[in-house]
Amino acid sequence: MFQVDKLAALLKDGSFEKEFTPQDLHFLRGYKWNSLVGFNTAVKKFLKFMNLKGRLPFRLPVDEDTIHEFCFWAGRDEDTLTGQEIAASTLGKYLHGIQVWHIYHKATYLGTVNKRVKILLRSTLGSYICYNIRRDFCNVTSQLY
Repeated sequence: MFQVDKLAALLKDGSFEKEFTPQDLHFLRGYKWNSLVGFNTAVKKFLKFMNLKGRLPFRLPVDEDTIHEFCFWAGRDEDTLTGQEIAASTLGKYLHGIQVWHIYHKATYLGTVNKRVKILLRSTLGSYICYNIRRDFCNVTSQLY
C-alpha cells in the first residue's frame, strides 16, 4: 500500500494543497519509496526556509534567486552558524528532491540554476573542510542532475 500521507509536502504545489489523482500515483511509483521520502524531506526543508523568509503562500515554479538563497541558508557558511546547516552532500540531494518536486507538478525548474548551485555547493563544501569533514565534491554534484 502506498502511504500518500507520508508525502504531504511533496504533494503540495508550493504551499498549496493539490488534489491527488491516479496519474499522480502512477508517476510516484516510478521512484523507490525511500527516494520519495527523501524528496519529501527536501521539500519540507524548503518550505521551512520559505516560511522563515515570510514568502508563504507561493506556487511552483520557484525562481532562480530563491533557489540560490535556499542554498546559502541551508548550507554551512564558515562565518555564520545558525543551526539549520546541512552537509554539501545533503544539500545536493535536497536540490535533486526540489527538482523532482517541480517535475511532479509539471513546473519548470530553471536550468540556469545548475551552474551557480554547483559553486554554492563548493562553498558549502569548503566550510565543511574547515570543520574536518571531507566530502568528494564531484560525487555531490554528480548526484544533482
